[in-house]
Amino acid sequence: MNDPLDPAPAADPLPASTREKNLDVVAGLDQKQEEEVSSTRNLIERISLFFGSPAYFAFVIRFVSGWVAVNLWGWHAGWRHVDEPPFFWLQGIVSSNALLLTVAVLIRQSRMAELSEHRAHLDLQINRLDGAKGHEGASDFERNFARPRGRFISYFK
Repeated sequence: MNDPLDPAPAADPLPASTREKNLDVVAGLDQKQEEEVSSTRNLIERISLFFGSPAYFAFVIRFVSGWVAVNLWGWHAGWRHVDEPPFFWLQGIVSSNALLLTVAVLIRQSRMAELSEHRAHLDLQINRLDGAKGHEGASDFERNFARPRGRFISYFK
């Protein structure tokens, strides 16, 4: 028996072949964009992924705790070259790390924003093609809209 609260399943507006072609085009674009990323930027993005991990958080806590413990013990033991409280050298290390971390995250975030913007344009174009042309699409989509023409430039003719 049909439940009145459950909506009826909507018919799929695209045939399977067109949907698969559109998905293949989008997957191809994603792969192309990944290939265009420079090796330096790719390395920075991998490092920023590590910066956001629980392992890095645990490392920082251990490093700072160890630094403070060793330097306090050395200070009480009479070592001559010790980073005495308020731990000037530790502050420099942590500040430098914060700067590098911020730059790495901003680089990754700017790339993700560009990809998101491009995908939003692609989504709009797919929806526009689906509404305007019915079930034809992948070849028109590929020919007219899949190649980005520049940042912040409309893809519509």
